[in-house]
Amino acid sequence: MPEPIDVFADAFKVQMMPFGCTLTFSVSSPDQPTMTDPKQLLSSTRVVTMRLTPELIKGMAFILREQVVLYEKTHKVLIDVPADNLKLAGLSLENWNRFWGYTT
Repeated sequence: MPEPIDVFADAFKVQMMPFGCTLTFSVSSPDQPTMTDPKQLLSSTRVVTMRLTPELIKGMAFILREQVVLYEKTHKVLIDVPADNLKLAGLSLENWNRFWGYTT
C-alpha cells in the first residue's frame, strides 16, 4: 500500500470522463507577476493527482460544501473569494452566490 502523503496546493484542475475523474493539485510559481493575465496563472508545479469515480467526486463536493457552510456559521465569518478570482476561473458571480445560498 502506498505511503500517505501531505502536500500543499493553491491550484487545481478537474477532468471529468464517463467512468472516472481526475483531480490535479498544483502549487503556483512564486514569481507570478500579476493576477490579470490567465496565461500567467498556468505557471505551476503539479504536486499530486487523484483519480476518482464520478460518484465519489460528487459526494466529496457535497460534503465539502456542507463543511464550509458549517465553518462559516460556527465561526460567524464569510470566506470571501474576490470577484476577480472567480472571473479568472471562468465562474459567474451569480452561479457562485446561488451555489453558496447567498442572496444579492
